[in-house]
Amino acid sequence: MARAPRAAGGAGRGTGGDVHPPDPAQRCCLLEGMTRLLSFAPGDFAVVLHSEPDCANLVLRDGRVVDAGRFFCSNLSEADAIGGRSRARLAAAVREAVERRRPSAVFVVGGCVAGLVADDAGDVVASLRLPRGVRVVALDGGAFTLHGQAEVVDRFTGVLAEAAPRRARKVARSVGLVGFPPDGGEATGILGRAGIAVRAWPQLDSPQVRWNALSGASAIVISDGRLFGRLAGILASRHGVPVIELPPPVGAEGSARWYAGLAAHLGPGAAMRRAFRRERAAAGRAVAAFRRRFAGRKLAYHVGGRKDFELWTLVRDGLAFVPALRELGLRVELLFQGAVEEAQRRRIEALLAHHDLDLPYRCLPDRVSLAGELQGGRFDAVYCCDSLREEAGAAGVPIVAAGSLRTGFAGAEANAAVLAALLERGR
Repeated sequence: MARAPRAAGGAGRGTGGDVHPPDPAQRCCLLEGMTRLLSFAPGDFAVVLHSEPDCANLVLRDGRVVDAGRFFCSNLSEADAIGGRSRARLAAAVREAVERRRPSAVFVVGGCVAGLVADDAGDVVASLRLPRGVRVVALDGGAFTLHGQAEVVDRFTGVLAEAAPRRARKVARSVGLVGFPPDGGEATGILGRAGIAVRAWPQLDSPQVRWNALSGASAIVISDGRLFGRLAGILASRHGVPVIELPPPVGAEGSARWYAGLAAHLGPGAAMRRAFRRERAAAGRAVAAFRRRFAGRKLAYHVGGRKDFELWTLVRDGLAFVPALRELGLRVELLFQGAVEEAQRRRIEALLAHHDLDLPYRCLPDRVSLAGELQGGRFDAVYCCDSLREEAGAAGVPIVAAGSLRTGFAGAEANAAVLAALLERGR
């Protein structure tokens, strides 16, 4: 077992200054990632894959596909690429998409062969005579390279921002929230009492219209600049909307800091504190009650288990809920799935220093190693993807499924209740 050294000073940026350590989540082909995200996002758009036919088969592999009929493929072959016919293939696929779907936007995602021959999708599209009002956004698929899931989400939300209308109706004293899961209406209520409206709160599977609404907000709050940096840049430069980055509101104190951070930018602070006073007190009582019963119990926290493009496995490198679990008095040990070489350990230690976390950790070479790591009664529970339930069950350790914990003050109360019931059953 290793332990990450605590970063010297303040923000814990690690050894790389402002350069973020490598993404610990499983990596993927950029075309695969973009296709999956676009496949379960509702909206009036079409997608053209400028790629080989086999790449198009990726579309239907995810059960969340909304409308497979909006996907088109240029069916590029090596012979087309060698013979100089790749641009004509792309032009034909874009025309077909527009004629058959009549979309408001077309996203073009290039594959490896298109990248190899350096096809400029934007240049091809610009030469076409398309109906007025159809926006075409071209994206390089990143030929023959793998990408972190956070980078894919960043590119995806950047593409959505690119496709948004240039003009939007501005709403005074309003915010757009990006990268925060729904909380049952708590944030909308608290911010409303402080005189701030929630203009838009899109999720990765939200319709395009909700993403478009962000440009009408007075300010945008994002949970992680790695996932939403491109979107933030477009909103700031094109629409003049200031962007604030705040860690997710997890736990009682983490939620209080989130609202205080908003007040520091939007004001007034006194009104904001009054707005969440009742919720903060209730959450604080729930946390204190849990600590009296379960402080010192040990929880394994698994990172990097799936390629799912879900926020709770990506925001803050999958470590977003660690502060809330530690607030409850639990002793957390991190289990990183991936390589076990020394280079991986250096990356992990840079990552933990970046997040100012001083925690023990272990490296697991694969998912089947989890059962062995959990055996022996060292852990009272494990936080991991639900797909690892069988491995955790083999070790007799109860599971806290990633995505089941909630944000906000009400979330702190609910998490305490769920974890208390889980630990009681595990005795």
